[in-house]
Amino acid sequence: MIFSDAYEPKGDELGVNTWFGVPTMPVVVDGVTYRVIFDTGAPTSYLSAGLVSEFEYVDTRMDFFPLKGSFENDIYSVPIVIAGKAMSFEMAAMKGTLASMLEPSGMPGIIGTGLLSHADVTLSTASKTMAVNWHEVI
Repeated sequence: MIFSDAYEPKGDELGVNTWFGVPTMPVVVDGVTYRVIFDTGAPTSYLSAGLVSEFEYVDTRMDFFPLKGSFENDIYSVPIVIAGKAMSFEMAAMKGTLASMLEPSGMPGIIGTGLLSHADVTLSTASKTMAVNWHEVI
């Protein structure tokens, strides 16, 4: 991740917004576009439990949330599209405290650092754009 006042997009661009000052980005799941939080501090990506439950269960993993502490997550392999690229992305079923905070505000998920393992990301909240430069064809 590069922090700079100059935005020089490299890669596939997509529109971003902010939600309470946090960047949001579009992802497509089952042909439906959802706007989700882009959180570079989140080791786990999340999607509403009702959306991920139909996909392949992969594993159970631990995560941490300051308001809750450590907890287990069910992880699913979710086919999603980001910036025009289709991929299988590991996502936890968002439930409990996190779901009750985000879903009523229309925020069905979080894309975490998993995206950064597949691509270099350039984000400009000023121009409301994000460029995703994929490391490999996914």
